[in-house]
Amino acid sequence: MTNSLPAFFMNPISMSQSAAASPATAFQSLASVALKCLLELDLNGKVATVPERAAFTSCVRGRGPGVSFGQIVETLRSASVGWICPFEGCMTARGSVLRGCDLVSPERNDAFLVLHFEPHTLDLPLHIHEDSERFIFVIAGRGFFHCSPDPLETGASRCIRHIAVRDRDVVMFRRGTVHTFSTAEHPLTILSYHRPYFSLADERQYTLTADKEKPADFLRSHVASISIGHAWASV
Repeated sequence: MTNSLPAFFMNPISMSQSAAASPATAFQSLASVALKCLLELDLNGKVATVPERAAFTSCVRGRGPGVSFGQIVETLRSASVGWICPFEGCMTARGSVLRGCDLVSPERNDAFLVLHFEPHTLDLPLHIHEDSERFIFVIAGRGFFHCSPDPLETGASRCIRHIAVRDRDVVMFRRGTVHTFSTAEHPLTILSYHRPYFSLADERQYTLTADKEKPADFLRSHVASISIGHAWASV
């Protein structure tokens, strides 16, 4: 089984240091990046260059001194008011919601979730989001993103790809994409963009696969490998 993902290309999107001026500006800047990327993903999907259920990875890269992605993220996180645990039934995961209607303007229907996974989180089941796409910034630690190009109904025979992620990686995927996260010896913290945002108690938030398969189940048969030389770029 190959772990390679389909690819498409888009122009880089920049953020200025002014994004760190306040939680509102940080929210707007990070949400703007997520929306532009998801729009590009949707446009590619409509011309059939992107599979119906697909996930893509890239990374945040600084282009010189004076701009700190970490400072923008921490400015946004300073508005956090508490954690919800367990998250999606997982006792080693917790989440904190940052809503655009609270930070920017009342009419916004989007949000960021800060999600933290403790080391050895292996019990967050495979699931889908039927009503919204996802754009995710990895903001601390390292772990694994697991996804499948197969539909929700496929069952335990589905193909699952395992992608190592760490601080400054980004992941985006279309609605209906089967996925989950796990960790090994390190914790992992992600910033997940939701549009529209549904309460964590809302049944539209996520749908589990029928078998409720967890990383602890499907990683037993996984054979790990290391590759070098992916996504080289000129500077």
